[in-house]
Amino acid sequence: MGKKDATSNVNTGTHVPPVEQYRKHIGKQDYKKSKKDTKAQKRHADQKQSVLGIQEVILIVGAMFGLVAGVYLLMYWYLGTWESAAVDETPN
Repeated sequence: MGKKDATSNVNTGTHVPPVEQYRKHIGKQDYKKSKKDTKAQKRHADQKQSVLGIQEVILIVGAMFGLVAGVYLLMYWYLGTWESAAVDETPN
């Protein structure tokens, strides 16, 4: 029965040798593999770029903390000197 089907395809001109089908099948698999590899490489590159984003966020948060700490220290120093001056001026 398989032989009859093969000869009927030859008459219509749509017969594809098994070797060609095998080559096409391997080509499709290679294309799928290369596509997966390309996606994996892009994902890896995106992760590297996102790591830089995290470092920038840490830097900004650190700078804000330093700024708040500096303002706090300046206010502490200013209020501390103001209170000590007020204490010194009071009569005994």
